[in-house]
Amino acid sequence: MELAYSVKGVPIRLTEERWEHIVSNKPYMESYYGRLLDAIEKPTCVLRGYAGSLVAILSVGRQRYLHVVYKEIRGWFHYYCVHRPKI
Repeated sequence: MELAYSVKGVPIRLTEERWEHIVSNKPYMESYYGRLLDAIEKPTCVLRGYAGSLVAILSVGRQRYLHVVYKEIRGWFHYYCVHRPKI
């Protein structure tokens, strides 16, 4: 399990189970593991999502962005969806 800290200093965890779920549904994300954690710790911006979620956006190139959606659950944040950067 990896821990990252949001811009507000909240610990956010990415469990092995969650990472395997992401990669099994989106195999191209395998090479974005480090950038996914960077998106939480040093996002280009953070937007409010649906149902209390947040969307951390990281610029990964000219007009390319990684979107990481996460939500607070029992005091911890969990990743639950990742959006592919636009190419």
